[in-house]
Amino acid sequence: MTSAATTYCGLMEDIKKRVALVRRFTRGQVSLGRDDFDAETLCIQIRKILESIAFGSLVAHQATYEAAHADIETRWRAKQILDRMEAVHPKFYPEPMTPNLTDGKGRMEPFAGNFLTRDDFVTLYDLCGSALHMWNPFRPGPRVIDFGRSLDQWCDLIQALLHHHVIWMYAEIEPGDGWFVQMDHPDDHKVHAFLFAPVSSDETETGDITASSE
Repeated sequence: MTSAATTYCGLMEDIKKRVALVRRFTRGQVSLGRDDFDAETLCIQIRKILESIAFGSLVAHQATYEAAHADIETRWRAKQILDRMEAVHPKFYPEPMTPNLTDGKGRMEPFAGNFLTRDDFVTLYDLCGSALHMWNPFRPGPRVIDFGRSLDQWCDLIQALLHHHVIWMYAEIEPGDGWFVQMDHPDDHKVHAFLFAPVSSDETETGDITASSE
């Protein structure tokens, strides 16, 4: 188990807890007594979820990032992290997968449903950010932020992105190796990351080395 995989799994565990907290608010199980307080709290939690995804990319691709930049310890703006990672490794963003276990071997197929895309990430990050500042009292009209969909639906997209996903490591010749990440392993319901290596252009076999969060 590598320290990078352990740290990554820890970030994913934190995301699971924050998504669960957001769901409690959206389902009326928790409230701070004012709608605006609830909304601001939810936006903070979602921003932290997105920041954990961005920091996860730094953890997984630390060597690739540091080959181009010497400021990894001071990065904190999630959108800038994504921009910089994309410049040095276009396949850095998590890729949602559907596992297909046959003949005792693990194969992965691209997830066919909707999920939080790279563009969705930026949109949601900006929308949540706009809710974290005091409203200008001189601005006309009510304070309304159009999220385009409910926060529950945004959480659905986040979970669809991460439920089973692949982190592709940088490779001169694609496809490279990487991690297959399972957010809810049936043995302990924790996050597990499996090392894998591609076996053909359209089929990837998982290895038996596991890194899991504690």
